[in-house]
Amino acid sequence: MLFYDKDNINNAIIDDISSAVTFGCYDVVVYIENEEDERFWRFVLENAKPNIKIKFDSQFREKTNENIGQGKKELYKFKDVIKNHNGEALICLDSDFDYINNFNDINNNPYIIQTYAYSVENYSCSPHALNLTRSSLLIQSDFNFKEFFSSFSELLDELIIFNIILKDEENSNIKKIFTTYFSKVDSFSSLENFNSLLDFDELKNIVNTEIERIKGNNVYEDVDFHKVKDRIISDDLIYDSQLLMYFNGHTVFDIMLKIMKKMQSINFENQRNIIKDTYPPNQIPQKMREYKNNELCSKTALLVNFHHCYWNESCKSFQQIIEDVKSVI
Repeated sequence: MLFYDKDNINNAIIDDISSAVTFGCYDVVVYIENEEDERFWRFVLENAKPNIKIKFDSQFREKTNENIGQGKKELYKFKDVIKNHNGEALICLDSDFDYINNFNDINNNPYIIQTYAYSVENYSCSPHALNLTRSSLLIQSDFNFKEFFSSFSELLDELIIFNIILKDEENSNIKKIFTTYFSKVDSFSSLENFNSLLDFDELKNIVNTEIERIKGNNVYEDVDFHKVKDRIISDDLIYDSQLLMYFNGHTVFDIMLKIMKKMQSINFENQRNIIKDTYPPNQIPQKMREYKNNELCSKTALLVNFHHCYWNESCKSFQQIIEDVKSVI
């Protein structure tokens, strides 16, 4: 845990680096938002520089305050002093909307490594990776997440831009639309039901209604809307047809996890019926145990899904994160 005096954060960083590098034999100290992000950032740093020894820290406390601080707001306190330590210390964080909004404190600081996509979770839910996860979960379905993701993203483009420029006012309302809409997955009883998710007529009406409500209830400048839209179109790190990578990552992850878990549950029942119809009664228990032993946890599979962005080079911005790390350590 990093203890610091709010009036002299630099000394705290110096002491932290010294104890880690000099006495702990680490190569770099990395400050992250919370413990859950370590898996992602460790993968990134170790692939940028093999054999690197990393000390992660996600708990911060002012010497005059007993409360433990975490998150992006806490990391911002170190954004200036981190520049003084020549890559021995890094801040690694989710971009949220900061990259698209060209937030200079992050975009122009080489020692702050950002996701470019909204968050770590967006890479776990990249379309290519979702298809591979479906396969690794042994789900016997031809549902194409890449097609789904692309169509879904295109439908949301305008709404996501409003979310970027009106995030404080509209973020919770926009998230609620999708968590509510995808609650229908709970009622699916066959793998074929998931193909109905590719029929977006109902969601299209919901989104159009929501956009009209946003326009009527908020004060915003058209120039701000078009500024964000133009930045998205002109930046080759942002896939115009996959703007969903810049929607709230936790919401996207929860939706994809809901779909995967329901698919896996239905698939399990299907396979159990196949086993019952195929094997004699005395062999069924053993075959069921064998099948269950092959099962993976859908949440764990989704959490490590970001690996595919690297190995398949399917997310250009993920490769950019690797390059950013290489340039400073």
